[in-house]
Amino acid sequence: MTQKVSAMTRVIRIAALIISLIILVQCCSAPKYVPHKENITTSVYGAAIKIQNVEGTIFSGELLSIDNEKVIILTANKGIYKVIEENTTNITSFTLRYAQPVKYGWSIPAYGLFCATHGWFAPITLPINLIVTTSIAAGGSQSYTYDQKQITLNEAKNFARFPQGFPTNASYESIEKANYREIGTLVYSKDAGLNGGFETIIDQSPANWFVHNGTNNTGILVVGYSPKAGNHCLRINAQEASNTDAPIAITQIVNVNESSKYRIGFYAKSTDLVLEFRLGDPSDIEGRAIKTLQTKPANNEWILYEIEFETMANQSTVRMEFAGLNRGIAYLDEISLIEIK
Repeated sequence: MTQKVSAMTRVIRIAALIISLIILVQCCSAPKYVPHKENITTSVYGAAIKIQNVEGTIFSGELLSIDNEKVIILTANKGIYKVIEENTTNITSFTLRYAQPVKYGWSIPAYGLFCATHGWFAPITLPINLIVTTSIAAGGSQSYTYDQKQITLNEAKNFARFPQGFPTNASYESIEKANYREIGTLVYSKDAGLNGGFETIIDQSPANWFVHNGTNNTGILVVGYSPKAGNHCLRINAQEASNTDAPIAITQIVNVNESSKYRIGFYAKSTDLVLEFRLGDPSDIEGRAIKTLQTKPANNEWILYEIEFETMANQSTVRMEFAGLNRGIAYLDEISLIEIK
């Protein structure tokens, strides 16, 4: 009996150790505004940075800009956004993350349980496996990071939202009020392209589209009934929108040619929810729309909507957004972006 209790105690201790290691490794996650590695070149936000000054005070948030005199960071605390400055001469250390970490935390329990097949050798192989898998997982969690030992502050500015310096036509208040309009969940597929027909689905989400403010993650879903074409369409359910200032929406930043004409087309249907299509410039701090187009609920029948625009010189991207303006349910399908020759 004593031996059984002792064996069970060892099992419990090992399980607790594995769980603790997983929690320790997974804590090294990044804020939502930090892009995945595939989206680094199109992200409109800066790296996540943590700095410590000579007094030992630690500040963390999105890196907005760095110049010869100060570092400017956008911090967030319980939904309140605040822009702060810190003199570069006062900074003793910093760490920045410019892409989401690679997560290998799953390998700890997987290989730990595998050791159960080693029989009498398990007490020897289990610690070795835990050491190896924890090291791999920890290394993955530290990927895409730099600190003051690897780069200087002057080099770190390349990872800021504004690498050329804080814009003269912007204010700290405008940055704070923008409130991360682009933050949401995003799954990426290099082969899906625009994915305007929502045929590429990853983890029940439309690939390459930012999903914003989905109540309980069910506000925006790819569904398979009554699409305009193909096998799927997107359902936008704003029945329980949680924040009227940040409506339930999807956005995507797409590449375009400078000084060119384009036509955007899409199909929408609804009996109650009005959708607003917003075309914007990703570099616009406040996320203002250049052009808008609202849908008209009509007996839940598919209606084609089109809007044309022309890009400016040196413009390489545009932001496409579809947002719900009231409570209700609407469907989207067959979104297209065509250059007019």
